[in-house]
Amino acid sequence: MKTRATIDAQYWNAQYMQDPTSEEAAIIKREMWREWTLEEPPSCTFIIQSWDTAHETKTSSDFSACTTWGLFINEGEGDTMQLILLDAFRGRYEFPELKKKAADHYAEWQPDICIIEKKAAGAPLIQELRRAGIPVQEYSPSRGNDKTVRINAVADVFASGKVWAPPTRWAQDVIEEMAAYPQGEHDDLADTATQAILRFRQGGFLRLASDEDERTPWYRPRRAAYY
Repeated sequence: MKTRATIDAQYWNAQYMQDPTSEEAAIIKREMWREWTLEEPPSCTFIIQSWDTAHETKTSSDFSACTTWGLFINEGEGDTMQLILLDAFRGRYEFPELKKKAADHYAEWQPDICIIEKKAAGAPLIQELRRAGIPVQEYSPSRGNDKTVRINAVADVFASGKVWAPPTRWAQDVIEEMAAYPQGEHDDLADTATQAILRFRQGGFLRLASDEDERTPWYRPRRAAYY
């Protein structure tokens, strides 16, 4: 018989304790997030909006989801670059409604980058938004870059205390889904989060203490974003 000491925490909690989202098993633990308690978010130097789209609503139980992230300078912590979750939502949409949602949220936040995974409704959405003059970057995970690889790739960012979220219901939805990732019932919000944070890292926007140079003085200031 398998014992608690011989199997990993995630398997034990899912199979024996019926608790697949146990804090012990989570890769991104709830406690890794920092709570932004001020009424307004910080002034962000760079904003990324990230989408994960579902198949047609009548044939899929998946959601389409979007998160918006801001990069800001935390002057109280040595002018380090940190991230804040600015907005999040998900829903089941027919394509015309999805297209309108994407255009409206782009107009609301004016992100520097809008990333859409090129799958399901994502491919036609990319084309439609580009026709409307919205600059969109395609995201296609490389072979072998599965969900577990992606969540582990951003874990150090959370563990370093660089990720903030306001005390809102929509932010809590993201936090809970990230804690369950990749074993949770839904992963659309979490997919948008890993997609965005990987882009910040790969683009050199966000550095960790182990990186060569923490300061990046070339960021331009931009308007504050509002919840």
